[in-house]
Amino acid sequence: MRGEVEFGYHYPRSVPEMDVLRATDMRLKQHYFLICASLHDIIRRYKQHNSDMSKLHEKVVIQLSGSCCGLAIAELMRLLVDVDKMLWEDAWSVTQNVFAYTSHAVSREALESWPVYMISQILPRHMDIIYEINQRHL
Repeated sequence: MRGEVEFGYHYPRSVPEMDVLRATDMRLKQHYFLICASLHDIIRRYKQHNSDMSKLHEKVVIQLSGSCCGLAIAELMRLLVDVDKMLWEDAWSVTQNVFAYTSHAVSREALESWPVYMISQILPRHMDIIYEINQRHL
């Protein structure tokens, strides 16, 4: 079934320049898919034994390593605010307490990033959440 699952194929390191945007687009989608699936599984398991999402941080800690997992913060906020109807402030408190972060990158070039327009096109709600976090906390 080769080629049927978009996230199953990685571009080689020597990507032709005209394919860089396509590779970046695919990589963003891969990251989001894996983050989304992981968070949905964590929350599904949590809800099997707990009903109060405001106490998620008492049972769940997620270690983010490097910049590639940063979308997890926006995804958890989306799930708490949009799906579980939690107030923004409460969702932010839970999110802050669920996530821990480590990065071993010693230079800006080592951090993975995506163009804002690309996130806005692919994940518009997440971009709204990122803007809201920036507005409130920067």
